[in-house]
Amino acid sequence: MIVDLIESAIEVYERCSDVDRAVLGTKNGVERDVVTKLDLDLHDVLSSTASSLECCVIYSEEGVSFNGLIPFKDTTVVIDPLDGSHNFQLGNPWYCTIICVIKNYRIVESGVYSPIPKDRVIWDNGNLHSSFDIKSKFSGPTYFAYPPDLNRNDMSLRTDLLGIIDDYSTGLYRWGSAGIGLLEFLKGKLQTFIGFKVRIWDAIAFLPVLYLAKCHISYKVLPDNKFVLIASWNSDTFLAMNERITAAYGQINKIDKDMEIIFDE
Repeated sequence: MIVDLIESAIEVYERCSDVDRAVLGTKNGVERDVVTKLDLDLHDVLSSTASSLECCVIYSEEGVSFNGLIPFKDTTVVIDPLDGSHNFQLGNPWYCTIICVIKNYRIVESGVYSPIPKDRVIWDNGNLHSSFDIKSKFSGPTYFAYPPDLNRNDMSLRTDLLGIIDDYSTGLYRWGSAGIGLLEFLKGKLQTFIGFKVRIWDAIAFLPVLYLAKCHISYKVLPDNKFVLIASWNSDTFLAMNERITAAYGQINKIDKDMEIIFDE
């Protein structure tokens, strides 16, 4: 399924034009959280392609279709059609499509495609195919992804995490796309990636690739499918981040070869 879905996304990208940069709306009134025509086109094509291949739950940033099934237990296709919509709308190159297939609470397939510069990563039942070499970086900057709707407690924790970033890495990067941050992490451009209460479709597809890359990883699925992800090539940075987030949210989870995802109540 994942190869067909990535190919479908590529076809949409190849025929898109400046018309697709049109902003059709924003989410919760947040100016940077835009929905473009391309967001909806990718959602429609990926949803219909997945449904034509198998009866499944569609769990997309642009809408959820349960089809009488149980999410994550039955076949569930988790999609971020266009991660970095605001970048695409502005003409910046930092955007991508992220897809993850989950069955019986286990990731079985995942894929990411960024049209600039045509980066592609596919994990299919244990087999990894990447258009670039995966490299480690033990000293370097940190990518810090977080949403625009943090509450007061979240903002306090964000401040603490920023302090750890300053203490343990060479600086902070943000490109407006968690997926691009993770791709650059896998290319060895970043020491650490922190996804702090991002949406589940922003990062869950990367877990198998990060596991095979043998970096340090922990994650937690929070209520409303918010997602926390720590990935680092540096053990000291990882331990400091892990300790602070565990203090805030309780036990954080590890991923192993079975790719089972723990959904906290």
